[in-house]
This record gives sequence, C-alpha cells and structure tokens, in this order.
Amino acid sequence: LPLLRQAGIAFEELTRSGNGPWTAAAWGLLAECALWADQLREAAHCLDQVRRQAPQTARWTRLRQAELQYFQGNFAAAISQLEQLARQDPADPSANDALVLLDLIERHQEKGEQLQVLARAQLRLRQGRGAEQDWAQLEAGGVLQDLSLLTQARWQAGRDPAAALRLYQRLGAQFPKSPYAAEAQLEAAVLQEEAGQLAEALAAYEAVLSRFPDDAQLPEVRLHIQRLRRQAQGGGE
Repeated sequence: LPLLRQAGIAFEELTRSGNGPWTAAAWGLLAECALWADQLREAAHCLDQVRRQAPQTARWTRLRQAELQYFQGNFAAAISQLEQLARQDPADPSANDALVLLDLIERHQEKGEQLQVLARAQLRLRQGRGAEQDWAQLEAGGVLQDLSLLTQARWQAGRDPAAALRLYQRLGAQFPKSPYAAEAQLEAAVLQEEAGQLAEALAAYEAVLSRFPDDAQLPEVRLHIQRLRRQAQGGGE
C-alpha cells in the first residue's frame, strides 16, 4: 500500500498538468489505484475524468463503471449501464464483456446477498487480496457454489495450475448439471494439455464432447481431440 500511495501521488501530479497527452492515462491509473485502495466512488470519479479528457474511451470507462456498480452491489444500476453498452454497438469487443457481466447479474440477482458476496470476492481478487472468508460464506450458504468454484479456479489457473485443476474437477464432480460444468471441464482439459498430461487432456476433451453435445465450443474441442490423437499416434502437430 505505501507503494500504491506513492504511485497515486505521481499520477495526481500528471493530472494537474491540464490536458497533456498523459492526462487521461494518469486518471485511468488513479482509478485503478483507488480500486485497489477500496475507494470505489473515487475510482468512478477518476473514470469520469478519463472520459472527459479522452471521449474515445467512453465505452471502456462506462464498462469499468458498470463493473464498479456490480462490485458495490448496485445491480440495477449496473444492469442499466450494461444494457446500454450492449445495444450501442454489438460488434464492439466491449459489448461482449458487457453481455458476460449482464448475464451473470441477471441470472443470479434474485439470490441477493449471495451475489453480493460473490461480487465482493471478485473485487478482492481484482485487488490482489485473499477472499477466503467470502468463498467460505458462499459454500456455507449453498448458493452460487458452482460459480464460486469456477471463479476461484480461473484465478488460480495462472498462479497454481494444480490447485485450479482440483477446483475445476470439484465443480464437475459436485455440480455435474451446473451451467458452468462444461466450461470447467474444458478449462481443466486445457490446463492438463499445457502441463503435458496429454492422455488426461484427451480424455477430458472427449468427456466434454460426450457430456455436452450442444455446447457452443464443440468445434474447438474437436480440434483439440484431433491434434492430441495425432500426437498419440506419432504424427506430431
């Protein structure tokens, strides 16, 4: 945190320079510093400044502000912003991110307090902090456990792949009918392939193919299967 404060001071100096070429970027970095410091209203203010300094960033800043609303449990406000973003330009990459978050909120907003716990846990991950108490609360509540496991696994994937794999496998074992089961199985297979566990990865991809015949990612799954079978037969890539 001391380093974060020092960085914040340096970025504030840049914002005082007026409308220089680095001003908008400095406001954006200040927004991230505020988020890390748990000052979410200040983060939203900084994003407003980014948009004023660089109007071309409007879609990005509005997406980030919708995310801040979600983190604070203001789900109705987040939905309103996300719907506008998704309608404005469906072909823009940010529209996909907006739709993913919108789907998560709309699918689970009736769960109220449990969704707030999940949002808080996701904020803690963004801040580089542990969220063990939140994960434990979700597990004790018996609601959103599957999504909690998926979120934890994705967070661990780049840090501790073995731990991530255990979480993916736990999701599949405990919640075989979960809407996230196919994603967990596929992402587990990718981790196994990256770890050189090719036989296990092939079995996992084939399980996705048989268990989830309507999944949208099946074309990609088939490519993985074909490549791994060629490798197993000595055909290389």
